[in-house]
Amino acid sequence: MAWTADDITAVETAILARIAGGAVDSYSVQGRNLKYMSLADLRELRAEMKREVNATTAKRVTKASFRYS
Repeated sequence: MAWTADDITAVETAILARIAGGAVDSYSVQGRNLKYMSLADLRELRAEMKREVNATTAKRVTKASFRYS
């Protein structure tokens, strides 16, 4: 998948919510269970996303040398 800066922002928002205590790892309602990604998994995903975005947006520089005779 091609990640964008908006995707990274969404993951960072989820990380901050988890750190601030505004989100839980999992919960159960009437026998139905839901488990979210762990904080470690979110951080790993963010790092992967940043690497991919940086790789696609990095400026490519080609150096050339010229010799005059």
